[in-house]
Amino acid sequence: MRRRWIRDDWEGPPPTRGTLLQTPPELLSTLSISALLTELELPVNQLLLSVSSAPLCDIIFYHIQYATVGGAGEATTASAVLMIPNGLGGTCSGERPIVQAPSASVSVLDLEAAAIPNDPYANLKQDFAIAKALVAATSVSQGAADGGALAVAEAYHAMLVAPICFAATRSFFAGQ
Repeated sequence: MRRRWIRDDWEGPPPTRGTLLQTPPELLSTLSISALLTELELPVNQLLLSVSSAPLCDIIFYHIQYATVGGAGEATTASAVLMIPNGLGGTCSGERPIVQAPSASVSVLDLEAAAIPNDPYANLKQDFAIAKALVAATSVSQGAADGGALAVAEAYHAMLVAPICFAATRSFFAGQ
């Protein structure tokens, strides 16, 4: 019998932490280099390009759901977007680890949180706030009556978070 998640209760014993709950993962979209470059040419995205680098590969986006353990020790699910480089050549293809860390701990970067003293990501958090403000301001200048909230929500993961997280990841592993 295949185990599956039903409402907030497991049918049968819960899967092991990290077990994918959907196989294969849901394909969200594929973004080509040319589409990425077109998006990055927009004035609102110039800051994003300045903290990352020009794209070298197409990107395939998958939505993954997996089993984990909540703060009270209860079985729960979590989800993420998995971005995979795609294209010709070694830069864009071939096997590579999804996550490789020297210990079992995981660092989480909350871009919405205020910078704390000695925060190694303070500049990225500030850049993220500026990028969100630019998206909102551009939307308002184009007639949005919601203060740009919808534009920020629509651009959040694909165009706002991704380049900042790429820069943070490079910074994190450069310091290892």
